[in-house]
Amino acid sequence: MGKFREAIPWFEKGIELNPIIPPRYLSHLAWSYFWLGKTKKSVIMLRRAATHYPEYAGIRAILALALLPGSPKRN
Repeated sequence: MGKFREAIPWFEKGIELNPIIPPRYLSHLAWSYFWLGKTKKSVIMLRRAATHYPEYAGIRAILALALLPGSPKRN
């Protein structure tokens, strides 16, 4: 829906409250950072997620996008 800024506190709270963090929480949080132009935060979150959930291909796909040199959101 494009409400990335509003979504971030909710994802962060979900991560804080859940001892077993679902990979989608991390990927959605990373997407929010990415679309707000906070690529460095997005990459940090995605690398953390890829370490914890190596089987979750979606995380690696978003990470690849965030690391592209020509990405318009790269900072």
